[in-house]
Amino acid sequence: MNSPILRNILGLLALIGLHLVADRYTLMQRPMADRFLPYLFLLGMYAWIVVHNRLLFEGYFLRGKKQLYLLIFTAVMVFFSINMHLILTHRFQVEDTWPAIIRFWVYTLAGLGVFALYRTQVQPEEAPVSPKTVPSGFVTFSVDGERMTLSVDQVLYLESLENYVKVVTDSRTYVTRLTLKQGEELLPDFVRISRSHLINPKRLDSTSPDQVTVGGRPLRVGKVYKKYVAEMLGE
Repeated sequence: MNSPILRNILGLLALIGLHLVADRYTLMQRPMADRFLPYLFLLGMYAWIVVHNRLLFEGYFLRGKKQLYLLIFTAVMVFFSINMHLILTHRFQVEDTWPAIIRFWVYTLAGLGVFALYRTQVQPEEAPVSPKTVPSGFVTFSVDGERMTLSVDQVLYLESLENYVKVVTDSRTYVTRLTLKQGEELLPDFVRISRSHLINPKRLDSTSPDQVTVGGRPLRVGKVYKKYVAEMLGE
């Protein structure tokens, strides 16, 4: 199921079907104008889930901007919840709006869970590009499906984001679907200083037993890596 259009159609049908099971007893009792209005709301909710997953979760959370992600996510969810309460209260004369609001939060979080599961378990990993196909002194990886080639000297360090890696340069940070182990294979001259960081020793500014500074950015050395780092960096 590689087609995103097909996946979204199936996901929307599943969401509508789930709501229809609970709505089947009251559907025909509502006026015609209001009979299918909730399903328009479901369509809007699904659009929000897609926007959330593709823009907010991928664009902010997976790129390390977690505080900004949580701020935007919370603000949007609260805004939608208040609007849902007002619409249900004034349009449908619903006194207890909490069940609908809770379902909205559950559907959003469930959609995020399915999307995260797909990205980490189902979607095949992007294999690192073979070093044989890359000119000496350069590294190539995939960013949002596009090949990106950088000079190795540009790269300050790699930071693990579980199934993703942040490739940090002086001017920009890239996020690629890669493990730090695969990063070590792509960049054999880099030094692993912790479970989360792989540094470029050529861009090293200073070192201490507990911390290194790379390109002006301090990074902590993991306890189990201290002896290895000291040997590799010639301390």
